[in-house]
Amino acid sequence: MLTLEICAGSAVSALRAEKGGAHLIELCENLPVGGTTPSIKLLQEVMASAKIRTHVLIRPRAGDFVYSNREIDEMISSIESVKNAGCSGVVIGALDRCGNLDEDAIKTLIMAADGLSLTFHRAIDVAAEPLKQIKKLIDLGFDYVLTSGQQPTAVAGIPMLKTMYEQFGNLIRIIAGGGVNSTNIQHIAMETKILQFHGSARKLASREALLPALQFGITGNQVVPVINEDTDLDEVKRLSGFCSSTNSF
Repeated sequence: MLTLEICAGSAVSALRAEKGGAHLIELCENLPVGGTTPSIKLLQEVMASAKIRTHVLIRPRAGDFVYSNREIDEMISSIESVKNAGCSGVVIGALDRCGNLDEDAIKTLIMAADGLSLTFHRAIDVAAEPLKQIKKLIDLGFDYVLTSGQQPTAVAGIPMLKTMYEQFGNLIRIIAGGGVNSTNIQHIAMETKILQFHGSARKLASREALLPALQFGITGNQVVPVINEDTDLDEVKRLSGFCSSTNSF
């Protein structure tokens, strides 16, 4: 059976992922910038309300994946909070300025995460020689690597995803992510033979909100568009339905 991970940026999204049949969630905040470490408040809220297996993104900021010593210390502190909250795993990654794994930083994070499942995030998609880096991830003991095949989307990255799975699929679980949705998951699965998928299942639905006078410098009540980025339950159901109906390739 294929497995589905939903990237959840709120407690509402986590509960919808669980109700829709996802197998696990990656909890984070600030999805529009690729995700950052969620707040302790959100983490505790999700752990108190949802029973779904939860992996937590450990990323202190948006931007590149080259981190200072201060940022590494911040990530260690975040990992300790994740462990205390009872989460199942962490999603981590760090590169040096040449695009190789920052092995010293990663080993430090792995030590802090002792006992938790390890996923290397999409830093792999901007890494130099990604196949060489995946071999290192295997040696370091990672369970998963999340990737779009070094392309903006998993569909565009199908050739590299296929190569990754053929070379390493029996040694580390390759998770295809990046624009995965119910209209393309079958195509990605058939072309790559990958068994794990990652998506946000978001429905960017505009609604109208009335702003009070003088707010944001306006002089009277105005109607403005507001974007809802929570996970869409029906989309989760469509994705999980495909995964549960497909045994293997």
